[in-house]
Amino acid sequence: MKRKITISIYLLAGLVLLGSCNKFLDVKPEDKFMEDQVFSSEANVLAALNGIYITMAREEQYGKNLTMGMTDAMAQYYMTYISFGDTHEYDNIANYRYAEKDTKAKTEETWIAAYRNILQVNAFLYGLNKYRDRQLLSPAKDSLVRGEAMALRALMHFDMLRLFGPMYSSPDSTRASAPYYTLGNAELQPLLPANRVADSVLKDLHQAELLLKSDPVVSKGSSGTGGNDFFGRRNIRMNYYAVKALQARVWLYRGNKAAALAAATEVIDKASRWFPWTADNGQAGYDPEDKILYAEVLFGLFNIDLYTTGKSLFSDDLTNQHLLAPMETHLDKTYEGMSSEYRYDKIWKRGASHAVKLFTKYVDVRETEDRDKPFRYILPMIRMSEMYYIAAECMPDAAAGIGYLNQVRAHRNLQPLGTSANLQTELRKEYAKEFWGEGQLFFFYKRKKITSVLAGSSDNQIKLGSGQYVVPLPDAEIYYRN
Repeated sequence: MKRKITISIYLLAGLVLLGSCNKFLDVKPEDKFMEDQVFSSEANVLAALNGIYITMAREEQYGKNLTMGMTDAMAQYYMTYISFGDTHEYDNIANYRYAEKDTKAKTEETWIAAYRNILQVNAFLYGLNKYRDRQLLSPAKDSLVRGEAMALRALMHFDMLRLFGPMYSSPDSTRASAPYYTLGNAELQPLLPANRVADSVLKDLHQAELLLKSDPVVSKGSSGTGGNDFFGRRNIRMNYYAVKALQARVWLYRGNKAAALAAATEVIDKASRWFPWTADNGQAGYDPEDKILYAEVLFGLFNIDLYTTGKSLFSDDLTNQHLLAPMETHLDKTYEGMSSEYRYDKIWKRGASHAVKLFTKYVDVRETEDRDKPFRYILPMIRMSEMYYIAAECMPDAAAGIGYLNQVRAHRNLQPLGTSANLQTELRKEYAKEFWGEGQLFFFYKRKKITSVLAGSSDNQIKLGSGQYVVPLPDAEIYYRN
């Protein structure tokens, strides 16, 4: 059976909305008119790209499922079984029951959202080429928006590979895993082996790197050209340093530590001046309301629904079936009893209605505070600290690796580790502390092939393997390939 669904490109409230994957691309006369309108001015072109960022931040993709919700539940951060008849809505997903109806719905909506947005990117790039003779953008701006778009395409494909693909190693890396869409139409693409998907991700990132060589972030930092226009606030765009950081993440996923180290250390060496460590308590510039450690965010999505989504998961007035909270003994174990360290002190507060600690990273600033702060509504996607973790893991000398970890710990109010500390153990601890609410821990476990972790709802270890780490492709995806 073949799919035949219309894809429309149009400008509506600053968004580009497209249909889902299909076998053929049909362009109706009205669709052609709307496409023509999108590529009629610089403002409309920039609004179209901005619309892709906005749709990426929706709950079914990075606004919830791939960050603070589904993938964090899969990392065993939270209690999902409280008592008989009182299970959390995420209990099936946290226990990797992928055949259950609610779990299948959650994973399928994530897949569909990602590939719908990938098609948005491809339609955008297609339009830039098709209407190139209109010269809507200066060469510098054209290069920037193309680079951003290609990097976003790589990011979304990579995360679908990480979630639905195999535990990456030979021979699993040669097994069919996911399609890679690069065309300006929606013709169904084959399921590629994981290594070929990763090849395509790195190819897109290399092209994005070349296009973003003159990114204002390189010479002026995250403020870019200044102000809040499209080319300012480069840390909420897929900028040059975010591309290099993503390269490091992908190379490490593939097991190429030399390439990962080179990319990570380039970011550390060149971007640190623009992405400094967040000011420590007592220092000038320290802001207790800055729970995301904004200065260190290489790339974050601006998400206007961030605090609403946070309330739907972590608010004190939620019932047990809807509140995500960790066992307090597990929380203490994660932070090793160091309640004064910033990642604990800033984001964990005891609730009034529930006898648990509540996650507050995504709680808005107090009404009495200045609400025009740059970190408001920012959902971290790539952090500077991850580059130190990647460098630590990739250093040939474990003692040098510990040195990179200590640079992060020094800015988290922690004492340095001795050179004899177990690097792999300490890395695992750091990922658990650093990326709470950001969806990275499950992918760390999968990449490292961790065979057991402490269950979120008990003091027992839960066994992990391919049956837990590899999310089955959605039924709809399989159906249309038969």
